[in-house]
Amino acid sequence: MYRVRIPIGILLIAIVALLGYTDYKTNTAYATSSIMGLALVVALSEFYAMTKNRNYQPYTVYGLLSSLVMVAAMISHMLPIDLFAIVLSGVFIRFLFDVNKENALENCAITVLGLVYVYFLFSFVLKIRAIGGELQHNLDGLYYLVFLLFVAKSMDIGGYLVGKAFGKHKIVPGISPNKSYEGAIGGIILAIGVAYLFRENIEVIRSSLTLTHTIIFACLMAILSLLGDFCESLIKRRCDVKDSNQLIPEFGGILDLVDSLLLTAPIGYYYLVFFLTN
Repeated sequence: MYRVRIPIGILLIAIVALLGYTDYKTNTAYATSSIMGLALVVALSEFYAMTKNRNYQPYTVYGLLSSLVMVAAMISHMLPIDLFAIVLSGVFIRFLFDVNKENALENCAITVLGLVYVYFLFSFVLKIRAIGGELQHNLDGLYYLVFLLFVAKSMDIGGYLVGKAFGKHKIVPGISPNKSYEGAIGGIILAIGVAYLFRENIEVIRSSLTLTHTIIFACLMAILSLLGDFCESLIKRRCDVKDSNQLIPEFGGILDLVDSLLLTAPIGYYYLVFFLTN
């Protein structure tokens, strides 16, 4: 497992680093935001595919096309309005024409859940990248985004390594049998360490957050990362699947990769914005 998981994990980190470096050198967020937007849409498709194991029939085409339009509008700033409310209204109009009357209510609910759980929560990743000004004219948002990504994923890495080595006391074995208290503590410690290194070496972070707030932010993101993993694990158990997809060996699908961001991104965004403006 280590022989496969660790090299692939390093490769994924390298890809994120390369993406961030490209963004930094070109001073444009379109590449980063586009890749993140694509990941969002793929994760949403995986969510809808999982629910079909429970014999639900969410409005997949509508959900994916709507997400693509909303992501494009967010990146390009072509529309000065938030399309999310309009998209949700469209779901209920689609509900009126659901031919599967027996599960029509469930199909509608699953479609809305996917848009809220995957699109809405993950869209805050794009909002973090946009902190500081227009997407194509600032780098502050890039620093904040990479900061949040590495802190959140440090919880995953620390939890996995420490949990494998020392984990004996399971947190919620009925939902995620591999998560232990020992691993959680290791993940939080690593997240704090990574956050401290970022603050010491990146002026934007240092000027925005005090050391106390950096530690609080790291602990908050680590805990939310763990809770995000539990949420997806519960969904997978209800859908009777092990992974959201088999796209990446030992890691699963895109939703398995970004599940820890679904709770950290919204809270992290408002945490940063609050202390940036105060």
